[in-house]
Amino acid sequence: MESLNKNVSDVRCLLDIASRRKLNAEKRILRQSAIVLFTASWEAYIEDLATASFKFLTKNATSSNKLPDSVKRHVVKRLETSKDPLTYWQLAEGGWKETLRLYARDIVDGSLVHVNTPNNKIADEMFEKLIGLKNLSNSWQWRGTTHKEVKKRLTKYITLRGQIAHRNSSEKMITTRSVEQYIDFIFRLAVMSNNTVVTYLQKVTGKEPWRKWVYGKTS
Repeated sequence: MESLNKNVSDVRCLLDIASRRKLNAEKRILRQSAIVLFTASWEAYIEDLATASFKFLTKNATSSNKLPDSVKRHVVKRLETSKDPLTYWQLAEGGWKETLRLYARDIVDGSLVHVNTPNNKIADEMFEKLIGLKNLSNSWQWRGTTHKEVKKRLTKYITLRGQIAHRNSSEKMITTRSVEQYIDFIFRLAVMSNNTVVTYLQKVTGKEPWRKWVYGKTS
């Protein structure tokens, strides 16, 4: 969350520069850059949260028996792709932690999950495979906004990022207000995701991994 806060400052610097430009073309480019930058920040946030969650889970798992069954199934499924039967010996004598580390690395770097498109499906898949938390995105809803609407809106933003990055965006002007709305939207998702993960890890390990956040408070 601290990293996300810092990235917001960078995005708002772009908006401030845009507000002082006279040419609409310059304003458009700067605001589009803000959308691209903040979408990358959301992607990084999901990766960081997933990685931190995984590290906390494995650190506090005194044995492989403490791991969620779904995670163990995914790890075994990955091992099954190897043609070398000796691969399974990697799990022996405490080797399961190193096997888990390599498994997590492949998820976060995109080998097993396409994290460069951090929509609800990708987030759900990543957290389910890494820590056994199912349907993280179910927490993404609030008064006046349904889960379905949230998913649709996030997909819209990610699609817009892709269009901008490939220089194929529409000529419609992206306003400062629309970028601020995007920042607010992502912060809601980040806070809800963080708090859901904290609750889950505390239930699984009996320990609180880090603090929960309150939407609207950035410190």
